[in-house]
Amino acid sequence: EGAFTITTWFLWPLKAHRAGASEHDKVLVSAHHSHERPQRTQIKVNSQGQWIITDRRGQKYKVATPTLQAGWHLMALVSHRGGTTFYIDGWSRELEGVWVLNNFCMVGNEARDEEKAGDSAFGAIADFRIYARSLDAEDVKFMAECSAQVIERGHHKYPDWVCRQLCHPAVIAALRSGLDIPDSSVSCLRALGSLATHLPMRAVIFGTCGEKILGLIDSPQKMVQRMACRLICNLR
Repeated sequence: EGAFTITTWFLWPLKAHRAGASEHDKVLVSAHHSHERPQRTQIKVNSQGQWIITDRRGQKYKVATPTLQAGWHLMALVSHRGGTTFYIDGWSRELEGVWVLNNFCMVGNEARDEEKAGDSAFGAIADFRIYARSLDAEDVKFMAECSAQVIERGHHKYPDWVCRQLCHPAVIAALRSGLDIPDSSVSCLRALGSLATHLPMRAVIFGTCGEKILGLIDSPQKMVQRMACRLICNLR
């Protein structure tokens, strides 16, 4: 069974997107199963805060979590050799001998499972991540505590506020300046490459740094050449 971890922050209670939507289970993650049944709901939650996890065989497991207060909460699903561990903030539930599919195809979008439930969008999520390894309990606890501290300060709206600041135009301009310095050009290209994975940032990056990146394609440093070429391709 594959080792992987899914983590995301979600805003509770989930917002109803249409009349009666709150009565339906909200689908967070779906995965491909087979050609005959191409999509299967993996993780969903009902209006009472009960999570339903579907394993690779199609069997459903209901996980009753502690009562959730209004606000942001961290959800983590860790697949490991012994099964699956499900986390909400600092609380966890061990599902021994239970594994879910890891060929994900849909996150937080409108979806229908076998029972035609979950036919409305999930709700607000932030900082959705998939790790190709099993995070341990201390990793998950550390993530929850760090982001909770940011939220508690009161002047930041999202738990991934720090990451979102990297998309500020001033940051792009600072990275553009770093491209002029040989010792920092590789690090700046790497950072711009990461930001370029966010589609709305590509035009900003090219408008601010495009001319300089094109010039680095002829850099005498082979590493800089390769990274500049790769970044230009990713900005298309």
